[in-house]
Amino acid sequence: MKNLIIAGYSGSGKSVIGRNAAEQLGFDFVETSEKIHSITGMPPEQLLKKHGAIRYRSEEKLIFQKLAAKSNQVIALDSLLCETERLILLKPEAFFVLLRVEPNLIYRRLQKRRSKRLTFDELTADIARFESICLPLCDFVIKTGDCSIESAAAYILQEYQKQCL
Repeated sequence: MKNLIIAGYSGSGKSVIGRNAAEQLGFDFVETSEKIHSITGMPPEQLLKKHGAIRYRSEEKLIFQKLAAKSNQVIALDSLLCETERLILLKPEAFFVLLRVEPNLIYRRLQKRRSKRLTFDELTADIARFESICLPLCDFVIKTGDCSIESAAAYILQEYQKQCL
């Protein structure tokens, strides 16, 4: 079966919704940020800071190529340095979902857990940049700010089954 790719800005619920969907489908759950960490020995933000964007993009490209060669996965995409050129590596055999959340809700969530603080305007601009990259590739978009993890996963799985089975 096709992979299910879940994209969303940091704080949108990719991990919890993705795990829920993977469990229901009986698929493996993969977070690209965790893959980068396990391969390089450092979280994506640290890899970027220490070695720069070229190294980060190179590691991400290799990971995407490996993930694209497998099936029956739910893949949660890291939004750091997201670019179309690498995302299309995953697209041919995948159902691509974008999780949308209002910037004010993401702002509140990220203020609790990030050391680097973006202003609200910076965050809003970065979300818009991220979504402009993801939207052309999306098969389904869902607003997750007002629904539970279970209902978001259920809506996604309903669309996945309609379009992929």
